[in-house]
Amino acid sequence: MHHVLLGIAVGFISIIPPGPVTMTLLQLGTRHGRTPALRGALGIAFGDLTIVWLALAIVAAGSTLPPAAFLATQLLAAALLIGLGLAMLARPSACAAVVDRIERPGRAFFLITSLTPTVLGAWIAVLAAMPFADDVAMLIRFALGAVLASFLWHPVLALLASRLSDQRPSTQQLLSRAGGTVMVAMGLAAIATRF
Repeated sequence: MHHVLLGIAVGFISIIPPGPVTMTLLQLGTRHGRTPALRGALGIAFGDLTIVWLALAIVAAGSTLPPAAFLATQLLAAALLIGLGLAMLARPSACAAVVDRIERPGRAFFLITSLTPTVLGAWIAVLAAMPFADDVAMLIRFALGAVLASFLWHPVLALLASRLSDQRPSTQQLLSRAGGTVMVAMGLAAIATRF
């Protein structure tokens, strides 16, 4: 049971800092309300649930991403964060238009989460770093705890965002700029930690 609790704790620590998916979920909630935001939140959580099995299989097989490949995906993700962040700072209304085009938030967020290589890389890194990584049963319990954190955190975040629903353009632009600033800072921090 303590592996599940450890997984929940590590899961919260790793998902609470806002990334591009979280910022998009916040914008979706503030622009379109509770139901679309909850669907998007569940899409994220189910994406985590789906991809964790691949990460578990890779770690259980005794292999991880080669260090050069992992570094390349991290640097690519950092550059993408910086680019998206700068775009959000420069043209906040354009980001709102992208969020407005999301018709099926559950499916969209599921695909974004489950098909992003850095999400897989992050799962592999976390699982492989556990001192019990060679015990598949313990690792599964830990992973389920981390996924449970996603199922708890993302819907709460979606509900909070929908409570902030305000259709004034100035509020939406402020949220977009805040998200852009966070993304640029995260991208720069990710690059700085690699060199």
